[in-house]
Amino acid sequence: MAYLKVLPVVTNTHLNNLIKYITRVDKTDGRVFVSAAGCRVETAIKDFKKIREISGKQRGLVAHQLVRSFPAGEVDPEQAQQMAEELAARMLPGHQYIVCTHVDRDHIHTHIVFNSVSYLTGEKYHNNKKSLRIMRGESDNLCRKYGLSVIAPSARSGLDRRTLEAARQGGSWKVQLAITLDDLIDRVTSLPELQEELQKAGFNIERWTERDATVRKEGEVKAIRLSTLAKQFGWQYSMSALQRRLMGEEIELPEPSEPAASAEASEWRRYQAWAFEQRPASLKMKRQANLLAQSVWYNKDPARAAAKALTLLALQHRDRKIGKAIGELIGRATVLRREAPLSEGQMCGNMDYRTLTGAPGKNISVRLPAAELIKLQTAEFFFAARLQKNGTADVTFKEPDIEKASVLLGISIKELLDPAVSRNAWGTQADIMEELRELAKEKRSRIWRMPVSPAEVRQLQQAGVTVAFWRKKTAVGMYDACFMEEDLLKVCTVCGKDYAAERQKRIAQDARADYTRLKADAGRKGDRIIYRVVDEMLYLQLRQSELPMAAFPKDAAYNVAFMESKLKRYEQILREASMQQEQQRRSGLHNGGREN
Repeated sequence: MAYLKVLPVVTNTHLNNLIKYITRVDKTDGRVFVSAAGCRVETAIKDFKKIREISGKQRGLVAHQLVRSFPAGEVDPEQAQQMAEELAARMLPGHQYIVCTHVDRDHIHTHIVFNSVSYLTGEKYHNNKKSLRIMRGESDNLCRKYGLSVIAPSARSGLDRRTLEAARQGGSWKVQLAITLDDLIDRVTSLPELQEELQKAGFNIERWTERDATVRKEGEVKAIRLSTLAKQFGWQYSMSALQRRLMGEEIELPEPSEPAASAEASEWRRYQAWAFEQRPASLKMKRQANLLAQSVWYNKDPARAAAKALTLLALQHRDRKIGKAIGELIGRATVLRREAPLSEGQMCGNMDYRTLTGAPGKNISVRLPAAELIKLQTAEFFFAARLQKNGTADVTFKEPDIEKASVLLGISIKELLDPAVSRNAWGTQADIMEELRELAKEKRSRIWRMPVSPAEVRQLQQAGVTVAFWRKKTAVGMYDACFMEEDLLKVCTVCGKDYAAERQKRIAQDARADYTRLKADAGRKGDRIIYRVVDEMLYLQLRQSELPMAAFPKDAAYNVAFMESKLKRYEQILREASMQQEQQRRSGLHNGGREN
């Protein structure tokens, strides 16, 4: 079986280091297992760049890295290389790529680094859930072709996001049910006795048959079938398996899926160690200088931060020229801070954030005063930091490096993992936000935002509302909850707010943003904005038609603004709405006459 993952390559520096690493002689058996298409290994960076320049796609990702890992002993290097070349030829037409197979470890794994832009279409490769699913499907087809096994769907594939989050925090009642069943199965002798003990443990039995059962924990709104529990946590919790376990039969648990994932994480750590060994001293000094300057720039007290930085440099570097050069750079940043406005979310560190978070392994994030970044200038591990206007920095690194970070920052590991410091949840929130954006695009809907308390966040999650949340910068202890427009009623019910007032407020906010875009678009096209007053039904139909407009609430109606060039389209929608209303009226009269 082959575990496959696609990682982003954001900068040319990272691409250069990556190509040097994957083509190393000691890893590819003297470069026997290195091949390229559409480019030469020695000039790949220039070849990739030339295609991006010709296509006018110089922004964004410069390349992608596809990693394909196999369990130890399942495949030989020649076969792995051939399969990777076939996969690249099938799935990456028009993309320049380099294929390398590493043979220095027990598990064979292959790297495919390919240009983000195709020279045939001039379009970029979009790495998303859909493209990854297609890529993995083709990888599995190749495994079958060569007589290899494929990764079976995980026994826990049905586990929903809220259950996973609650399980991590020890608050999932489904996890408690599974644990209770494991505990009781060794003490009871029959299914009726198991049913009785479950009820004593606080689980209500709503239905119990020979094939299945429905169980609900006291205080919970929703119940769960044992068959569903088995899909999420393993076959051993199905009714038939419980009967066999009561009889003392051994149950063979499913093998853990994607066994090569940990090997891929180890590969990333080896790449990190190699990158720091190869990094020139001049580049290290330049990165340290930039990091120090950024930490001073964004600090609430620049003078104090500069003094701290210079003191640290004096202890580390005896060379006066180096100390003077960096001192001037820090001093310049201190002065410029008072002359120029700061930009929110400025990134710094020794690795691009998207590359770092997309790499295998768990991400750890902590929020620190910007001045503390000075302590990370000598870090021998990858990290990325997002600087904020309020003088703080969100620092992200990989979990295996937590001890190194702890030593450099002077913060205990326990404090780094504490929810008050750690920002691990934000990666999950970003995934939920991406899910919300996809839903909004699919349903032609909007994402709305509302300030909520931590207690309300938990209540929203328990109510089954798909919500992404972040700490509010303007209110201590509060969160910004992002949710679908259709879920506003549920959110208002949970938070005890007036639905009608909140809806009108958010429609008005959207209208102001839409009007700004509409006005700019009309100015570019030399068009004129006109206005019409419409009712609720016509407003909803206009929304579904994707007519570029801004709709301002006006009592029980809406004042809709759109470009004059779209007037015919508006009149067509108006006629269709009138015909639909007439048909509904006639249908109502007809049905009413039949009842009489």
